[in-house]
Amino acid sequence: MYIHKKNKILSSLKHFPGYGDTYDNSDDFITEYKGTDIQLFENLRIFSSLLNYASFVMMANLKYPSLDTLPAPMSKSIVSFIKSQDSTVIVLTDDIACNGYDNPYLALKRSFGAGCDMFIVMNDTLYSLLTDSMVSWVYRGEINEKDIKKRLVKILLKKEYLYQLLKRM
Repeated sequence: MYIHKKNKILSSLKHFPGYGDTYDNSDDFITEYKGTDIQLFENLRIFSSLLNYASFVMMANLKYPSLDTLPAPMSKSIVSFIKSQDSTVIVLTDDIACNGYDNPYLALKRSFGAGCDMFIVMNDTLYSLLTDSMVSWVYRGEINEKDIKKRLVKILLKKEYLYQLLKRM
């Protein structure tokens, strides 16, 4: 990843903070991390050493009882940990419309509240409904429009970076 960053290639870490011995498919149901605390903290150490080289970090749709009772994308403490390592990194969810979540609207709202910047939605029929929900939450004061704008700027800066690289080709 160091070489990628040195050569201006944007990289992503995925399934933060790791799966350990978890074999369940988190697309089907949100399960707890199955591994020892030692494994989990070793995963965190490895991820932490790579965070300064990553442009994106995708969260795992798992619960980590040693860290929080909520799934990682909805955990302020887990998302804040990533952002404390590098405030420019884009934190994205895994699929918020997966079968593991009963309510993709609540998954979106909680993940946004935790600090996630981008949201993977594998069910394209939900996109406009989720967007309308965000507008409604802003209107009702349930989420802050300034927070949306800050995250959008981060995303646009990554896109502009890529655009400038492509222009030189």
